[in-house]
Amino acid sequence: MVAIAIFLMPNVTQLTREKGAIKLPNDVESQMATRIEKRANNNKTVRTYIAVFNNGNEKLPADKIADINQAIKNIHSVKGMTVQSITAPNDNAETKKQLIAKDKTTQMAMITVKASGKVQDQSAALRKQIKSSGLKTYITGSDVLNDDFSTITEKGIQKTEVIAIVFILIVLIIVFRSPIVPLASLATVGVAFITSLSIVMNLAQYQNFPISNFTQVFMVVVLFGIGTDYNILLYNTFKGHLGEGLAVADAVRETRRTGGRTILYSGLSVLIGFSVLALAKFSFYQSAVGVAVGVAVLLPVLLTLNMFFMATLGHKLFWPSKTTSGEAESKLWHALSKAGLAQPILVVAAIVIAAVPFALTMNQTLNFNNADELPESLPSKVGYRLIQKHYSKGMTAPSTIYIESKTPLNTQEALGTVDDLTQYLQKESGVKTVASVTQPGGTKIGQLYLKNQLSTVVNGLDQSTKGLKQIQSGLKSANDQLTKADIKGSTEQVQTLANGSQQLQSGAGQLASGVTTYTAGVNQVNNGVNTLQGKTPTLASGVSQLTSATQQLQSGASTLAQGINQYTAGVNQVNSGIASMQGKTPALTNGVSQLTSASGQLATGMKQLNAQVAQVSSLANQLIALANQIPGAGALTEPAQAGLNQLTSGIGQLNTGASQLNGGLGSLNGQLPTLTNGVGQLSAGSQQLAGKSGTLASGANSLASGSTQVNSGMQTLNGQIPALTSGVNQLAQGTNQLANNSGTLNSGATSVSSGTQQVNAGVQQLNTKVKALAVQVTELQKGLSSADDGLTTLEKGNATMKSYLDELQKSYMGDAFYIPKETISSKTFKPALDNYMADGNKITTLTMVFNGDPATLASAKKLRTIQSDIKAKLKHGPLKDAKVAIGGQTSQTADLEELANGDFLRTAVIMVVGIAIALMVVTRSIIQPLAILGTLLMAYVTSLSLTHLITDKLLGVPLLTWNTPFFSFIMLIALGVDYSIFLMIRFRDQRGQEPAVDKRMLHSATVIGAVVISAAVILSGTFAALIPSGVTTLIQVALAVIIGLVILVITLPLMLSATVQWVAKSQAMPVVQAAAPKATTPVVAKPTTPTVTDHTDKNKK
Repeated sequence: MVAIAIFLMPNVTQLTREKGAIKLPNDVESQMATRIEKRANNNKTVRTYIAVFNNGNEKLPADKIADINQAIKNIHSVKGMTVQSITAPNDNAETKKQLIAKDKTTQMAMITVKASGKVQDQSAALRKQIKSSGLKTYITGSDVLNDDFSTITEKGIQKTEVIAIVFILIVLIIVFRSPIVPLASLATVGVAFITSLSIVMNLAQYQNFPISNFTQVFMVVVLFGIGTDYNILLYNTFKGHLGEGLAVADAVRETRRTGGRTILYSGLSVLIGFSVLALAKFSFYQSAVGVAVGVAVLLPVLLTLNMFFMATLGHKLFWPSKTTSGEAESKLWHALSKAGLAQPILVVAAIVIAAVPFALTMNQTLNFNNADELPESLPSKVGYRLIQKHYSKGMTAPSTIYIESKTPLNTQEALGTVDDLTQYLQKESGVKTVASVTQPGGTKIGQLYLKNQLSTVVNGLDQSTKGLKQIQSGLKSANDQLTKADIKGSTEQVQTLANGSQQLQSGAGQLASGVTTYTAGVNQVNNGVNTLQGKTPTLASGVSQLTSATQQLQSGASTLAQGINQYTAGVNQVNSGIASMQGKTPALTNGVSQLTSASGQLATGMKQLNAQVAQVSSLANQLIALANQIPGAGALTEPAQAGLNQLTSGIGQLNTGASQLNGGLGSLNGQLPTLTNGVGQLSAGSQQLAGKSGTLASGANSLASGSTQVNSGMQTLNGQIPALTSGVNQLAQGTNQLANNSGTLNSGATSVSSGTQQVNAGVQQLNTKVKALAVQVTELQKGLSSADDGLTTLEKGNATMKSYLDELQKSYMGDAFYIPKETISSKTFKPALDNYMADGNKITTLTMVFNGDPATLASAKKLRTIQSDIKAKLKHGPLKDAKVAIGGQTSQTADLEELANGDFLRTAVIMVVGIAIALMVVTRSIIQPLAILGTLLMAYVTSLSLTHLITDKLLGVPLLTWNTPFFSFIMLIALGVDYSIFLMIRFRDQRGQEPAVDKRMLHSATVIGAVVISAAVILSGTFAALIPSGVTTLIQVALAVIIGLVILVITLPLMLSATVQWVAKSQAMPVVQAAAPKATTPVVAKPTTPTVTDHTDKNKK
């Protein structure tokens, strides 16, 4: 059977590491956080390690810092390890503040890797990777510390096994004075231990049977402890029967009947005590059921294998000692039992009074930090201490708050809620820092708060006001220039020019008509002269006709002279108008250019102004909407809303005026080329007219000269007929000259008429456009005035808005968080989203660091308060439907403390009730089980209090570990009840031999005392083997059990004897004071003293 058990035994060490860790129920908050963390890491389980770099007491030099950065960078290349993320000191300014110690001697990095393989393998690979010359480097963290705790516990178990076996062997040799009994005892217990351990480990591997780091060690101490106790009882009984002269077979039979029954009853009580732990909710407590499996295997092994050794070896089993001495006796228990029988009430009162101070001083504050149980020389413990020394103690295990929503959390509203929660938690007492997506470094980003944003807006308003003043100055300058341009005077001059050009056109028409008449006269004269020249004979008739023609010629010349005079006057007037207009044209062009430039500045300013006003209006509307959500804020926002409306109205007026100004300037600029062209044409026409006026004047002079000559000739001809021929010749010459010049004269007259028509048309068009321009300039001036009024209104609105924003900035609203949408999607905000959000931005985290040790109950208590505060804070906000859970060491400690304490009380009650029922069956009484359990509980309370005192004063450990009370309780209750059963069963078995209760109790206590003391020494020694393990929990449990056993050895005979005596007195039976009995002879009472007989069992029969 042993061979099969060994063959089927799994790898206990590996199995304990895989399934022996403390597992909390799935419904506690820390486990909820673990599941959310797994989803945040793409459903991968991760481990977090902390790399610590230390330069002693010296600041890290630049070259060492470079080595650290390179070592951290190389972690990604570690083979067989999937690195999820690394937070290094040189990542950004925020990580520098968090991960670089204030004294500059130490740096650390957070490394998150996929949980594949063994922790010890990953930590060893990381230690090798970060090793740097001249620096002290360590890998620590909760995963490493817990793994090292398992390693230390395993080594402690190995020491315990060896020490326990050696100790038991020595004690048994001393007790039985024989080397054979100890070997037989160890063999039977060893068989039971190996078999039961194989069963438990196979159940754990294939059926998820609960185990822990302490399962194996407690199976060792319990099985070897009580197994040896039971063996002492069996061998002592067997030796007594052999001493009575019974044959070996009969002695074996009697031993199995009496001793076996006692062991069976006692073992069943222990079995019940450990079995009821299966009803616990905490798997760590359930792991003690493995001891029950061991006891269940131990009982049949002891009752069979021991019988084999007894039957086979007989008397040789006790070689070289003799068996005639019979059972051993205890003088101590004899004295204690006698005292209890003599003064039962006094004894009970004294024991209770002695236990009260210990019960009142029993420390309830426990230590839940496994790291405190590790040796200070361990590398992971050294790194842990360095973090506590150079950073906040909370940096050794920061808590993580997980918020999981069904919708993405990268929205303005959700981020605002997260930041509000971050600030709220930062104000919690005991909290050092809180970092989140809105505060990655644990401090506010100023640009994301209204106080900073309002400063930018207020500065913008100041700049806007300055810009408005510049625009007002420019508009005023433009208005002044328009006023100085004397548009009205220029319009009147153009009108005068138009009137002159009209007169010029009229004179040119008259001139053309005169030239036509003149040309006709010249032709007639020329024809007449030619006729006269050709028909001299008919001179009289020709002279008559010539006289008439010369009269017409004289009249035409007179008309022509008049036209020429009008023409000359018109030309002079046109030239004067053109000169005046040319003088005004540059000023007008310059004015229009200045207006155009001012209009461009105005348009640019208006664009900037409109953009700033739009931004201000948008932010103001958001601010007003945000403020309106605050009760009673309406009175504050109404002035701001009125100022905003006034600002919007002023901007509208200003835009209208600017539009009118731009429209007028556009039209004016469009007409300027036409005006310039018309002036150019007019100038060209006037030049042409001036050029033709010389020809016209020459022709007029020639005409005057010719008409004079004609008149003279006609006078001469009339007076000097004889000289007719000569005159006719001269006349012919003059008329020919006139005829030749008439073409030129007609051409000049036609040119003059055409030029005057063009000039008149251009001047009239110019006049019309100048009038329209004057109207537009007037409208422009009105628009400039309106724009100036609008700018004044806008400036007042700016002042009102600035005053409101200044007040808002200084108020509590200045601390409000606001993040623009474009910032959320920006590259600068992306690292925060990557580090603090996951699962499509549906999960966000907040990292919280406590000031104190995160594994203490004080931090756990603070965490409970924070959990309640978070739920209340988010209850009515946008994240009211989100899942919130806090993970990390402190959360696990809080859950562990609540679960351990609650389940401990529940399990203790179940265990006590189960053992009480078993005791009632064994003792067939109610009072005695109550007395036994009361004694056991007082022993537990007293031993726990003394253990705390000893570990504090002698070992320097101020607190008991969290599992010390539980293990101490189950060990003392389950094992202590054995000794009570030993005594009470012996008391019952002696009923037939001694009916007197007091005598029977005294004799039973005297005989069983030797067995109990030997068993207590064996059990105490077995538990003492836990002390060299170096594990604080095992040391404290060992001390508590040893102290408890000592207390039980003293109090059990007192309490049980006093109880028996008190029950006897309560039945009003006479009592006899018993003398000390001898080893094998009954005690004889004095004849005068009445004796108490046991009628209880008889009545029950």
